[in-house]
Amino acid sequence: MRILVTVPLTDPDVGPQAMKMLSEVGEVDVRPVTTEQLREIIGDYDAVIVSVWHRITRDVIDAGRNSGLLVQRQSARTT
Repeated sequence: MRILVTVPLTDPDVGPQAMKMLSEVGEVDVRPVTTEQLREIIGDYDAVIVSVWHRITRDVIDAGRNSGLLVQRQSARTT
């Protein structure tokens, strides 16, 4: 399984654990990308974790028809 993470998971409380869990189920590629770049490469991945700043439009979803999972990441930190 190929997993794209478009924003590094840097929260010290959960980031390392999340990356470890993801790497146990597949090959993780951490790459900051624009929405346009995401549209071009999403089809190469089985799962994609995007930031709240990505605008996921119908054309991005259509381009990622092979992707089984699209997750929009939000920070749970409330400091």
